[in-house]
Amino acid sequence: MTAPYTLIVIDMQTGFDTAADCPDTIEACTLAIRQAIDSQADILVLEYSGNGRTLWELTQEWDEYDRVFTAIKSYDDGSEQVGQAVSDNDLSTNFKVCGVNTAFCVEGTVMGMIEQGFDCITLLENACNNPLGYESDASDEFGTDAALGRMAENGVMIDAVG
Repeated sequence: MTAPYTLIVIDMQTGFDTAADCPDTIEACTLAIRQAIDSQADILVLEYSGNGRTLWELTQEWDEYDRVFTAIKSYDDGSEQVGQAVSDNDLSTNFKVCGVNTAFCVEGTVMGMIEQGFDCITLLENACNNPLGYESDASDEFGTDAALGRMAENGVMIDAVG
C-alpha cells in the first residue's frame, strides 16, 4: 500500500535553539507526526550532521511506527537525501514539510526538491520556525515572510497543522 504522503521533519534537533527552545513549533510538529501516523503516511526525518539528535519529544511519537526513515545531510539543502530516500524506500512523493529554520534548511530543501521535479509540496507553516522571525532588521530576505513568498511563488502550498 502506498502511503498518502510523506511528512518531512527537517532539523528538529537538540543542536538548534529554534527547534529545542520553541514549544509552539515542537507542539505543531508533534501534531503533524500524529496526523501522519494516523494516516499511515511515511515520515522522513532529515538531520543536519553535527547538530545532535532529533528531539525526544518528537521521536517518542514514532517509537513503534514502522514507516520512519532518517537521512543525514551536511548542507542546508537536504533535497538530495529526500530524493534518495524516495527511491530507496518507495516513499510517497506527496510531501508535507515541517521543521527549522524556515528561511534556511526548510527553504533550501523545498527549493531543491522543486529543482528535482517534485511538485506536490505543502509547507506546514505553524510547524516551522525561523530564528529571525517574520521580518529581519538585517535583511528581509531572511525573514519568514520572504521565504514563504519564494516557496509559494514556486508552487508550494502553504498550510498549517491543526
